[in-house]
Amino acid sequence: MNTPNELNGPGTREEALLRLEGARRQARLDLEADPARSAAFGEQVPKLRLAGMPGSNHNPKAAGRIIAAAGDEGRWFLALLGPEEGLAKVITEFLPQFGLDPERRFLAALACAGVEPAKTLERLDQAALGSLDAKLAVVLVALAKHPALDFEEQKKIEILYHSGGDEGAQDLQRRFEQARSRSQAHVRHHLLKLVPEAVRQDPGAYHQVLLSLLRTDPYGTLECMRDPELAPPFRDIPQATRLDLLDTVASFGLGFASNYLDLFAIEDTPESRGRLQAAFAQDLTAGSSIYGAYALEGVQNYPFGLGKIEPVFPRRISNPEALAYLRKDDAVSVMPRTYSAVEVGNAVNLLQEREVLRFLEMLKADIFLSWKSQYSENKRAVVFGDLDLKIRNILFLLAHATFRDNAYFDDLLAFIAATHPSTAGNEAQLHLLANRHFFLEVLGINPGLLFNSPQRGAAALRAPIEEVKNFRILYLLHLAMSIHLHVGDTLFRNVPIAWNILQKQGDGLLDTAMQEVLGFFDTLDTLLVLGKPVVPDLRAWLPVITDALTQALPELPLEPGEPGRMPSLRLLTRDAVARHRELLNAYCLQVLREGAARAGVGVTNAIQNLRLPRTKTDKLFALLEEDRKR
Repeated sequence: MNTPNELNGPGTREEALLRLEGARRQARLDLEADPARSAAFGEQVPKLRLAGMPGSNHNPKAAGRIIAAAGDEGRWFLALLGPEEGLAKVITEFLPQFGLDPERRFLAALACAGVEPAKTLERLDQAALGSLDAKLAVVLVALAKHPALDFEEQKKIEILYHSGGDEGAQDLQRRFEQARSRSQAHVRHHLLKLVPEAVRQDPGAYHQVLLSLLRTDPYGTLECMRDPELAPPFRDIPQATRLDLLDTVASFGLGFASNYLDLFAIEDTPESRGRLQAAFAQDLTAGSSIYGAYALEGVQNYPFGLGKIEPVFPRRISNPEALAYLRKDDAVSVMPRTYSAVEVGNAVNLLQEREVLRFLEMLKADIFLSWKSQYSENKRAVVFGDLDLKIRNILFLLAHATFRDNAYFDDLLAFIAATHPSTAGNEAQLHLLANRHFFLEVLGINPGLLFNSPQRGAAALRAPIEEVKNFRILYLLHLAMSIHLHVGDTLFRNVPIAWNILQKQGDGLLDTAMQEVLGFFDTLDTLLVLGKPVVPDLRAWLPVITDALTQALPELPLEPGEPGRMPSLRLLTRDAVARHRELLNAYCLQVLREGAARAGVGVTNAIQNLRLPRTKTDKLFALLEEDRKR
């Protein structure tokens, strides 16, 4: 039996699909070269389709006669090309009667799996493929066609249903019931239940099955794995492999690893404890939405001694709700005001900010009540020291602060208080600076230059970071966090930023220098998002990107670098930052076009399919327009 790594290699599914495509191409050429054989094939297809139709027209005897009369080569053409002509169900039912040799029978099963995955899996044991490797390859091809259950869409509807008022309640209930019905039907008809017993009972093969499904349909697969009949062989997989599967689930950042941890049956050992902590951090922060907070609902499943927290997500504020808020003071007015779209939009933003603040305040209170063993008052004050941060930023800090010693935060507060006179008597400012210092340190950005302490006794002097506009600091932290989630802290720990030199070149204003650095990071973040489908190993690709910037290459290599290499780049001058940013703009267009070509869509559709903020999509469209004009 192949090992898991071998099963992903060229000797199994990928090579089998190439063999299938080659056989199809040759069969079409043979039919084109022989008109009589092509005409016979054209007559046999509709007859076989009619004989194999379900219901009263189903005629196994007639189907058997058609297959027998086709001849050896005719049967081969029907088995190989028939699935594309609507015969996949018929071929899966009668495949043993085709009398094909093992190789042709295997390729015919592969062809059927790509068109009718469920029927192929149901009858795979009757196909007599022989080796377990052949069965596994067919299973993996079938599973690749399995649809995904959209977790985020379902949770969005649930939140609207549970937090909505009377207005539109019937419509919300209808949508909620439909979403729940779709979820139940998806799990009931999940392809995992059709995987042959021989594949499920082999740990290496079943690992490949689960890995394939968890990558494409994590939510539906985990719900299906609640079936007790599917649990025993899964628990027979070695714990190291189960931890790898847990990492795959956690990488979506939607709380899956925490809430389904019991399925993985991970024993608490010194070796597994660190892996579990890393899985929780990913589960909480790796996604692109705030739904990672669902990891808090399952945190009690870990051996950390932390209590369950049920986050109450912010409601989405609608324009009618904002308009009602504006009109609440007009009740006694003889002539109610007419509010402009700008006023309504501002009211929506205000109410939405209140909802976010309520969420963060409740989370802070819940941590005090449920995580007392892990969170001292000082740690909690630092983590929640800046409530202007986005929810995902706070979750990121939670993920990296929870398993740090409380003494670290005591020392951090003492250090900030001793080196920053502006915090004297101002506890909120102390917690704010400590929060930013901790955030920068977690990201890997050296906070030293930004937190250079003013001269002792000069209470009016402030640290450089205190001179920068608040929104710019927030954007720096958010962008750097996004890059960190893609590639870890390797970029910021290996790419020095000469803030003092950039400040001098920016008319002595750190604010100006930071704006230019932000433009560089923003473009790099966009490139990493665009590059994920093209070069999945972004961490190994990062040194290739920095080398291309250093050498000013006109085109970016689209292959990952050697494992273990570190990025090498210096952001020392404004000219260097601007030059690197221009190169990154060109690389973004190159990778965008490559990703669109591989996906078989236009560049406009490729941009629209990406989960990017509006500012970034507008920038990509602007770059495309500039490139067309050249």
